[in-house]
Amino acid sequence: MVKLSVEQIVAATHARLLYRGTRDVAGSVVIDSREVQEDSLFVAFAGEKVNGNSYLLSAAQVGAAVVVASEPVADNLLDNLAAIGVSVLEAADDDCEAFLLALAAAWREAHPNWLVVGVTGSVGKTTTKEMLRRGISATRRVHATAGNHNNLIGLPLTVLSTPEDTEVLVLELGMNHAGEITRLTSVARPTVAVITNVGTSHIGLLGSRENIARAKAEIVSGMRAFGSIEPTLIQASAGDYTKFIADAFARPARVICKTVGATEDDVMSAKQVTLDEEGLPTATLSAASGWSRTVTLEVPGRVVVDDLLLALEAIETLGLDLDAAAEAIEQMPATRMRLSVLDATCGAKIIDDSYNASPNSTAAALDVLMQMPAEGRRIALIGEIGELGPEEKRLHGYVGAYIAAKNPDLVAFVGTGAAREMVEAARVMGFSEDKIEQFSDVNEALTVLGPVLAQGDVLLAAEEYGGICIPSHLLERDGLLVALLVLEMLAYTHKSLAQLVSEDEAKLGRMCYSRRGVRLDAAATQAFRNILPGLNPENVAGKVPVSVSHADGLKLQFKDDSWVLIRPSRMDALVRVYSEAANETLRDQLLDAACQIVKDEI
Repeated sequence: MVKLSVEQIVAATHARLLYRGTRDVAGSVVIDSREVQEDSLFVAFAGEKVNGNSYLLSAAQVGAAVVVASEPVADNLLDNLAAIGVSVLEAADDDCEAFLLALAAAWREAHPNWLVVGVTGSVGKTTTKEMLRRGISATRRVHATAGNHNNLIGLPLTVLSTPEDTEVLVLELGMNHAGEITRLTSVARPTVAVITNVGTSHIGLLGSRENIARAKAEIVSGMRAFGSIEPTLIQASAGDYTKFIADAFARPARVICKTVGATEDDVMSAKQVTLDEEGLPTATLSAASGWSRTVTLEVPGRVVVDDLLLALEAIETLGLDLDAAAEAIEQMPATRMRLSVLDATCGAKIIDDSYNASPNSTAAALDVLMQMPAEGRRIALIGEIGELGPEEKRLHGYVGAYIAAKNPDLVAFVGTGAAREMVEAARVMGFSEDKIEQFSDVNEALTVLGPVLAQGDVLLAAEEYGGICIPSHLLERDGLLVALLVLEMLAYTHKSLAQLVSEDEAKLGRMCYSRRGVRLDAAATQAFRNILPGLNPENVAGKVPVSVSHADGLKLQFKDDSWVLIRPSRMDALVRVYSEAANETLRDQLLDAACQIVKDEI
């Protein structure tokens, strides 16, 4: 709960006070008017057509103490708001993103008792953040970033939702442009920072891995001491930009640098790492302080041991009990992570890494495949990796070469574009032609692989290809998990894919899905991200939404079960539009209308 007077809010954010109401804020800070509760602060993100400013009055009517506009407020609206007794502010420069960041920074400054750990990196930051949350919670009251709410809106909202009695705050810091982490760390003010690695995520926007390293290194700019704990940066010694970040950024900022890994200089290391038949790792950990423990994780893969070392060293730096932390992390379920192992009815094991989004994480998943015990074949189902920009061909080639080095028994490449780069690189590196299968789409791959998947086989599925959400697995749309389940159905029923689809359509009716991309420049894409939280169209292609969600972009659901989703890419100058409807005509109408909304707003 945030408790701030109107005057404190104005002083922190430099917002313009249009009307002083009768109450101060004593509740949540929200950007969705439907989440307003008594004494909330509602921040209206602006769009050029339909935007959050249209909901100032409704927010006030359901109990908001303060509403923040991002455009001039008409006199009659101001009169109506004043009549309710709500305080009305206009964000400085009509920039609600800057307003949120400034307010969160002030709220953070008002709580010097919060010991903050910041986590960033290209791959593994969410896993490491969850390990930190679990481990710290064994001995301290901890609050952490929910999901991947790590951007310029999500992080300040996380800070503003932190309970007053929190002892340790774990914040995930994401970015897709230089300068973003600087803005985030100026709010977070971490004492301990973790950089998991420097990969290739966002390379299409940042141009090079060195630029990605520089962007990640921005985290040290906002670090501060907490009592006797000096600002400390923890990295993996094996990272090829670890020394660069330490020497060029951390040490000049008087930040202590620690590394974990397998060298004699590492303060935390792992030995005797083994994987059981489910891919679950067991490792003997040791610290320079003399602590040691053998742990077994419920999250599969060798790579998560590296994340564990980072988390435990951060916990030791905080002065907390390592044994209690390790025991809590050991109990962390795999369902919260990106990587999980499933048992198919036919007896095969399926490594589901369908949320993969980078060459580095694909390579890590291939490591898991090759490390797991297998009585049968090791098979990889590899899709194209999206949103890599100009580096697309080179990085897909990297994946193909890595596949050749690992030498699985069979690889099914899915896609008609960059997949060719993976195939060619694998061939050049000596991977046998007999082990390569190419498919234009997932359905084609399912038709071929389903009947031949057998007991003892281990199948890796990497990269997402659209699909549906299965909440027990992951609260994200996960196409390749669906594909894997279809593979199992093909093997179990001995029916063709066409037969199964025909039977389902006869029982359930037909729905048609598709997606499009609206290509923008980087500035326009960022501008659209900023206004999206306040975008609430009342009509799309002649249809009135019955539900609206801003959980992951803007999703509009209609009475006939059709829907449309507008979602800016996290890594490219692109806004994706998705839709599903009972027929192609209606689906395309929704796609056309949604694409037009994007263009009109920019």
